[in-house]
Amino acid sequence: MRARLVRRPLTYLTWSTKGAGMAEETLAVLRGGSRDGESTVVSAEVNVLRAASDAPGMLDVYEATPETAAAPDGTPGVVYAFVGQQSATEIAPEALHMPSPPGQG
Repeated sequence: MRARLVRRPLTYLTWSTKGAGMAEETLAVLRGGSRDGESTVVSAEVNVLRAASDAPGMLDVYEATPETAAAPDGTPGVVYAFVGQQSATEIAPEALHMPSPPGQG
């Protein structure tokens, strides 16, 4: 499997919670699945997001794309497209990242 570089248009620096220094973050706009239209901030190196699904015991899986789109509040971000679902039992609860509700970018 080949790695590829994806340029992310919106990044900014915030203080890292893991020691001194700065961590780069990106606004992720979710497309498809039960979280369609929601957004969240993730570390810039995150390529796959898993979020709680409307389906009991399942997670929606989203992958970063080269596309950009505006979050509900108008802030531009990277589109993460829905690619399928995964059983929640396969992921530790502390590894989940919950998106912000629509309009709260």
